[in-house]
Amino acid sequence: MQEGNGINTNASNPDPSDYEEAYNDLYDEHGYHADSELSHEGPSIEKLVAFSKTASPAMNSILVLGCSHGKGASILHKHGFNTYGIDVAHKAIAMAKQLRGTICSTEPVEPCFRQGSLTKLSYPSSFVDAGMSVDVLEHIAPDDVPAVVSEISRVVKHYLYVSIAKFKEFGKNGEKAGMKNLHLTVKDAAWWSAEFAKGGWNVVEDTSTKWDKNPAPYVNLLLSKQPPVGSK
Repeated sequence: MQEGNGINTNASNPDPSDYEEAYNDLYDEHGYHADSELSHEGPSIEKLVAFSKTASPAMNSILVLGCSHGKGASILHKHGFNTYGIDVAHKAIAMAKQLRGTICSTEPVEPCFRQGSLTKLSYPSSFVDAGMSVDVLEHIAPDDVPAVVSEISRVVKHYLYVSIAKFKEFGKNGEKAGMKNLHLTVKDAAWWSAEFAKGGWNVVEDTSTKWDKNPAPYVNLLLSKQPPVGSK
């Protein structure tokens, strides 16, 4: 992987695993996520908000992992959470800062939106109570998944909701930009559950969809570092 170092043998067509270069190119040159009001995070937000009402320890702060233009983070803030967002693309963070305003309690000391990689999160350990990632982790190369899980596990204290596509990207945005398909890791719920278990996460709820129930199947996992209810 050549993330953020500017080295690529074909700069006009970066590999999707060169995350910063590839997604800067998609945002800057190909209109990626150009609709600032479009977000697929609604169902995940509903799940996380519902869970927060009975969660113990309490859930007060959330980090959106792969926040794009910040629409989902803004919605979480409207539900009363102290919310942060991180994305690898510079333009995504510029849009989020311009459109969403202050949605965390620590601005300007700690910016609510920050450009950076999930492979090395620029936050201190145990920074937030919860994390949320929607339509993001399938974009991570398999070799980088352990580092991403480790970093999420370091930064997020208690709870995590992930929604991960388990199909190749239908829109072929990568191919249109001269790249590979952007969905680099297409795995099922059992595979992702096992990966997160390495970071100390337990599955609270698995609402993953299948091809026979949904034309776009997803891994949907609510995770906690607390043992499941009734476990010994």
